[in-house]
Amino acid sequence: MKKIILFFFMSCSVFALKLEKENYTKDTPGYHCEIEVPKLLDVDKKVKDKFNKKMNKKIKEYIFKNYNLDEMGKKVEKIIKYEVYNSNLGVTSIVFNEYAYTGGAHGNSVKKAYLLNEKTGKVLNINNYLSEKEKEKIKEKVKEEIKKDPSKYFVDSKIDLKDAVIYFNQDKVIIEFGLYSIAPYSSGMPKFDFVKSELK
Repeated sequence: MKKIILFFFMSCSVFALKLEKENYTKDTPGYHCEIEVPKLLDVDKKVKDKFNKKMNKKIKEYIFKNYNLDEMGKKVEKIIKYEVYNSNLGVTSIVFNEYAYTGGAHGNSVKKAYLLNEKTGKVLNINNYLSEKEKEKIKEKVKEEIKKDPSKYFVDSKIDLKDAVIYFNQDKVIIEFGLYSIAPYSSGMPKFDFVKSELK
């Protein structure tokens, strides 16, 4: 197992969080794994320890497993990468893309976002940043976007924000739906962005 630690400072905001990036890799005859893990620094110890403990679970969940080659003689592959986005709303979004190939025609990707208070580092719920009225407006706008190019989506796609990962970048709300939730695999993970101040 190879461990690489990188340090970076998110300097786009007055209250930017300090994060440390740890990279873990594992490569065996039947399994390849790459993991990026963020670690919080310089915030309240309880907040920091709670978040970092949650991130450590990702290491144990993937890096210490072993697999054999699949039925086609291919390696099982699991790759976790993340991006950090700052916003004008006092929230830092850490967005994970978790890719796994465990056999079959193709792999599968899942996204997950952690929304952190920019000042304290505390993980908050999307309900802390979006009202029910704003959520309804997002659904309306997504439907409008789908109508512009309906061939990319399932007929009569049901828009449920529970099927999406929601995060913030600058002044925008980003909504990414999971594979197969509103569109076929060929359309990927449909992504929409709207200026938050316009969701009134």
